[in-house]
Formats: sequence, structure tokens, C-alpha cells
Amino acid sequence: MGMQWRRREKRGPVRDPFYAPERDLAHIGTALCRAGVVALEERFVEPWFRPFAEANGITEDVLKEAVVLYAKTLNLVFENKNPEEAAAATGFDKLPAAVQLAVYGKLGQVTLSGIWAALRDVNQPESAPPKTLEELLDDVISTFDPAAEKE
Repeated sequence: MGMQWRRREKRGPVRDPFYAPERDLAHIGTALCRAGVVALEERFVEPWFRPFAEANGITEDVLKEAVVLYAKTLNLVFENKNPEEAAAATGFDKLPAAVQLAVYGKLGQVTLSGIWAALRDVNQPESAPPKTLEELLDDVISTFDPAAEKE
């Protein structure tokens, strides 16, 4: 089952079409993952990352190994393998937690930057911005329990 949203209110004579984030993520996911890996290159590392890496024994060689295992994990995911099973099959899940978090953290930074850029593209002066996660959750809750709607 996919996840689809659309605004509850109408804009103009036609209600907004369904928006399926997984469909878009299927197209941009690989680019986000690649950008997250590239963000681990020395030239893109922010000042906070060096002390974090040193404190957790994350050397350049460890990061290179992590990136290779992460890429192999992604390849298995792209072949429809469950992410947890894919990470176990490649050994990515056996890396120290700090190393895994370093990779996932960079992916999170890139994703946040991508969302920021995308929102600038879709926010027109005459339209409301997309709903926040909290607003979407409120919609879901009120759909199942109208008495639970926020005041």
C-alpha cells in the first residue's frame, strides 16, 4: 500500500490530485544517496565533523569502507531487498554505530537541503506551502477521530 496525500480543501474548481511521495522518492532517492556519500568527502566536511570523527575513531579509511558497504546496501535495496536485510547482507549494519550515523547524518543533511530547494520551487506567492508533518498527522488523526482535532 502506498502513501498518498492531497489537500483537504479545494483550490479552484478541482480538488488537488493525489501526491505520492514514494513515487518522487523513487526518482530522486539515488541522487540523494549519491550526494550524501559525496558530502563525506574531505572538501565538504564541516568543522563539527572532525572532532566527532576523532572522538569516535572514524578515520578516512573507515569512512571509505563504510561508503563502499553503504553503496552495496543501496544496490540491494534497489533490487527490492528489505533495507535491514540488505544492510545485514553487506555488513553495513556491523559497522560501529558512530560510523553508520556519520553516513546517515550526511544523507540527512543532503535531504534537508533538497527539501529546502524543492519548497522554494513549489511555494508561489499565491499558494500555501505544503503542510508540515504535524499538520499531516493532525489530518490523519482527525480523519479517524474527529473529536481528536486540535483546537
